Amino acid sequence: MRKGVLSLASTVLAILVAAMATVAVGTLAVGTSPARAAFPGTNGKIVFASNRHGGWEIYTISPAGKNLKRLTDNAAKNITPSWSADGKRIAYSSGGEAFASHDIFVMNANGSGRTLVTNERKIPGTAKAADTAPSFSPNGHRIAFYRFSSIYTIRTDGSTLRRIASVDNRDSFISGPAWSPDGSKILYAINTHFPDFESILATESPDGSNWSMFYEDPVGSALYTPDWSPDGSRVVFVSEGDIYETVGGTEATRLTTNQASDSDPAYSPGGGKILYASNRDGDFDLYIKNADGTGNPQRLTNAPGADTTPSWQPIH
Repeated sequence: MRKGVLSLASTVLAILVAAMATVAVGTLAVGTSPARAAFPGTNGKIVFASNRHGGWEIYTISPAGKNLKRLTDNAAKNITPSWSADGKRIAYSSGGEAFASHDIFVMNANGSGRTLVTNERKIPGTAKAADTAPSFSPNGHRIAFYRFSSIYTIRTDGSTLRRIASVDNRDSFISGPAWSPDGSKILYAINTHFPDFESILATESPDGSNWSMFYEDPVGSALYTPDWSPDGSRVVFVSEGDIYETVGGTEATRLTTNQASDSDPAYSPGGGKILYASNRDGDFDLYIKNADGTGNPQRLTNAPGADTTPSWQPIH
């Protein structure tokens, strides 16, 4: 029995589901799952989105599950946070109740200095967009993000918007992006369900050239939320509600196996751990496990509501 194509926590737009705490597996707007690179460094704080206090806000917590801090506190839906490579800034998506009204923001690690990066009202021919799932470039100058079944990059000052990948088939969707730790590639998933099932992880250069298939699922199971290891040699992703790791090609190793939905995997900056969300104990909480899949997971959060889309801070 399939555990569900999209788990709640593996979908950026959990904001669209009012009854999130009572639904085990959701089918939210496909193609918008977050992804980010784990940049190398010492393991720092973990940033994540949660509706534990009602609205969707951004929080940080230590890897020991202590020192919880809320970084945002406003009427907007604040989701999909991601650390910069130097560990000093956080990119995230924020907007209204509707999915198609989110923009990318950047703030300092302590929640100060919030700056608008994208502005959906400036898109030619439309007044709404869904800018989500930001991923910093290693030098911190640009951000890759998801918009309208496409992957874009933009400078952090809001200039030089560039589309690098898109799908127009209504039966296909993109999940990602994740900028590689060396800055040379942007990773994303493409899932095509007509006329044939095909699910791949692909990479492109930041300028949209040099497209390459990184991994192809041998049975066409949908792939979500890819994330680079800190050395850029491995990728974790979600398929059928479990977390897998691959070095490319058609082979992958399953890292989690249970009846729950595991999602949003992210490597630790040191590379020895993976961080992810799971509803194995009811609602979605965050867990840490050895990156090789061994051992029992450590439960990081335990609160009513859903804790989702974690990212691990690199410290230098």
